[in-house]
This record gives sequence, structure tokens and C-alpha cells, in this order.
Amino acid sequence: ARSGSSHVPAAWQQAMELEKQLRVLLKKKSFWDADVRRIRAALQQAYEATLFASFEFAQANEAEQGLWKACYYRPIEEFRARMRHAQQMA
Repeated sequence: ARSGSSHVPAAWQQAMELEKQLRVLLKKKSFWDADVRRIRAALQQAYEATLFASFEFAQANEAEQGLWKACYYRPIEEFRARMRHAQQMA
């Protein structure tokens, strides 16, 4: 396992690319679309791999925060917004 913080883990590079793909896709599709869920799952794996590959790098680049926001917080917020909207329509 690499522990050098100067090395950018490949998983981090993958996570950054997946973040971009996810942002683009969410402009066109629902947060629950199969493609969105597939990218989000791959993004979770990339962030987790970054955390395990180089904890120092992950801390310095806030990988844990990225994991939380992209994979959990944003979908929860979208679900809450949809629930509020549904309640207002009722």
C-alpha cells in the first residue's frame, strides 16, 4: 500500500471523472435513474479505494466528504425535495 501523500491515487482520478459524469447526467435524468445509480456506485467505490490507498492523500483532499456528499447527502436531499413537492401537491 502506498502512503505517500504526493502520489495521486488512480482511484482519486477516477472519482473526479465520475463526479463530472454524474453532474452532467443529473441535469438530464432522475437521481434514481439506473445510469445515475450505476455511476454513483462506481463513484462510491472510487472514493473508498482512495481512502484505503492513501489515507493521508484522502484526508488532504477531503475524500470522505466527497464520498458523503455525492453518494449519500445529495440523494437524500433530492428525495426530501420530492417528498415536500408530493406533500404540497396532495
